[in-house]
Amino acid sequence: MTVAMRLDSIIRIEFIWYWLDEKGRWIEYGKRGSEHSAAATITSFELETAFLADHRGVVFFRAGTQLYELSFQEMVQRNVYYQTKRRVSRWPRIIFFGGGQECDKGHHFESSLPVHVFPSSWDQSALPNLGYKLVTVSKTTGEYHEIKELFENTMEGYIINRLQRIQNPSLWQVFQWQREQMKKLSGGKEVDERLLFHGTSTSHLHDICAQNFDWRICGTHGTLYGKEL
Repeated sequence: MTVAMRLDSIIRIEFIWYWLDEKGRWIEYGKRGSEHSAAATITSFELETAFLADHRGVVFFRAGTQLYELSFQEMVQRNVYYQTKRRVSRWPRIIFFGGGQECDKGHHFESSLPVHVFPSSWDQSALPNLGYKLVTVSKTTGEYHEIKELFENTMEGYIINRLQRIQNPSLWQVFQWQREQMKKLSGGKEVDERLLFHGTSTSHLHDICAQNFDWRICGTHGTLYGKEL
């Protein structure tokens, strides 16, 4: 299904929990995996609630006659009696609302992204399950010099004190999904991506890092080159 999304659509991200069955299929918690397995008595929503309460916690549930424990810290579910283990994953589901979006479901579209591929320049040890982390970019890296050169091309006379990379896995996957949709809408042509700078008040930094730009407050600090997309 092709989705045409306007700029005034609103994006919300939910997180769905899955376990990996013996055939390599990811099964959502609370749903039956196969003809041989019973559905877990705990739902994805209940797992997310427990996870937000304690990222290092353990929850217990049943599937048929078997009792299981799920460790958030290990991201593993374990059969309490047989001690067999299954991998567990938490994936973002993107939900679009309103904005004249055109799709079969009218003004509501969902997309689940079971993909965990991030830029090679990212610090793999600083990938949070929730939210974002700021990672200082070393002055000896090519990444630092590329950004420095771009910045100085339009901001002559200014000094860069420090560069920090925003590592937000959820927003990165949202970006990947939107790019793929743009490619489909353009008949498979590559998307014209550009690196841009945005100036803002320090009071907005956390919200931007955690939730991305909000077009609804565009213009608070000027729109010299047009509205944010």
